[in-house]
Amino acid sequence: MKCVGRKPKNGKRKGGIKVHTVINVDEIVPKIVWFTSAKRHDHYLLNKLETDPDKIYIFDKGYVDYQQYKRFTDGHTGFVTRLKDYAVYEITEEYEIDDRIHSGVLKDEDVIVKTKTGEELKLRKVTFYDRILKRTFEFLTNLFDIRPDLIAAFYKIRWQIELVFKQLKQNFPLKYFIGDSENAIKIQIY
Repeated sequence: MKCVGRKPKNGKRKGGIKVHTVINVDEIVPKIVWFTSAKRHDHYLLNKLETDPDKIYIFDKGYVDYQQYKRFTDGHTGFVTRLKDYAVYEITEEYEIDDRIHSGVLKDEDVIVKTKTGEELKLRKVTFYDRILKRTFEFLTNLFDIRPDLIAAFYKIRWQIELVFKQLKQNFPLKYFIGDSENAIKIQIY
């Protein structure tokens, strides 16, 4: 957590901190909170999440790690995330969209991705057009038995994390940290 960067003329260094949280869908308070330095890649935290057949993790596309996706799949733990623009995958099957499915669903496909170790992992890609935001989203999941429009709805729930962060930033503005150790930062934030 030590401050990084060059020392500016005013003598104050700039540093950064990331907050990673796990929030249960029916709660507004984070269940788990991890702090990392801003330069730490997001996917580092995926290996801290437990596998459990009764859980579905929904996370941002910054948490891309196909090896961890395989661990979730092998542990029968569901996940939904957004697909990165530069993702490499092979489409193995495309499904017809049923008339009962929300009209925003454009595609429902099975894809194969490769992990760092070269293992193939079968996942599902759902393409959804949001008429309110006027944007197309591509979701990646291991939930094959759930309707494609529900996959998009699951991801929309993830937005409550952003609302928690917004509330924290508005009500507890942190212009600077008194200390730069992890413990000092946690104490000031709490």
